[in-house]
Amino acid sequence: MKCKVFLVLITFFTFSFLLFPSSIPVYAVDPPCTLKPENQIRIDYEAKYGPCPAGLTEIENTVGNVISVIVGLGFIAMLVMVLMAGLKYLTSGGEPKAVQSAHYTLTWSLLGLLFFAVAWVILQLIESFTGVKVTTFDIKTLCGDAFEFCKTKP
Repeated sequence: MKCKVFLVLITFFTFSFLLFPSSIPVYAVDPPCTLKPENQIRIDYEAKYGPCPAGLTEIENTVGNVISVIVGLGFIAMLVMVLMAGLKYLTSGGEPKAVQSAHYTLTWSLLGLLFFAVAWVILQLIESFTGVKVTTFDIKTLCGDAFEFCKTKP
């Protein structure tokens, strides 16, 4: 029991840097940031205070990156499960319960891989039939021009 808790804690702290990146300060929106990048007022503002605060594009990129990391970790977890099933087969020694356990582990890990692949194919089919980009996260498309913050900044 203590070993499992220790293993879970080590795994969490090992991958926590992917889920909780270093703190980045968030600033209130300031009028100079709405100006074009070549405007002298904005250049002076950025020289004094640093880059302008993040907008919707940065939020979309962050969500896309988090989704990519989660999918990547899912595939890594399935690979680990397949390797564990192989190790169980090798160490079963012909014992029926151990062979059955290895068989179930392999079956569920391959089904997980199949579900990932089928989900991706379904999303691609929806995108090709409807023309709606369901594989990209785009906040600006969802809210349109209803709100000022949804409009694309220069």
